[in-house]
Amino acid sequence: ASSDYPLRDVYKRQPQQIEDIAQRFHISQYYLEHIFKEFAGESPINYLIRCRLEMAKKLLLTTGNSVTAIAQMTGYDTVSYFCVAFKKATGMTPTQFQNNAGAKAKAEE
Repeated sequence: ASSDYPLRDVYKRQPQQIEDIAQRFHISQYYLEHIFKEFAGESPINYLIRCRLEMAKKLLLTTGNSVTAIAQMTGYDTVSYFCVAFKKATGMTPTQFQNNAGAKAKAEE
């Protein structure tokens, strides 16, 4: 069933509206956001963004996939929005992140 998947895999699925999730559990959106933040230490949207970007970093380091493919794989509708979110979180673009990791690996050889 769709309600059985772990929260950490949320980046793999189409994002649901908070209202839809709250309705499913028969609670208000405000209450859902409150208990989520209390449990997870961050808002649902920040959790989703963090999960997506952590997976994106992993994919950038371990696959030869393009930035566009990784953006799609991690739930971003456009590569430009993915790049903006990635740079905001890491201080570098996905390509810079990938190249920086490659340069570090070569230096260690």
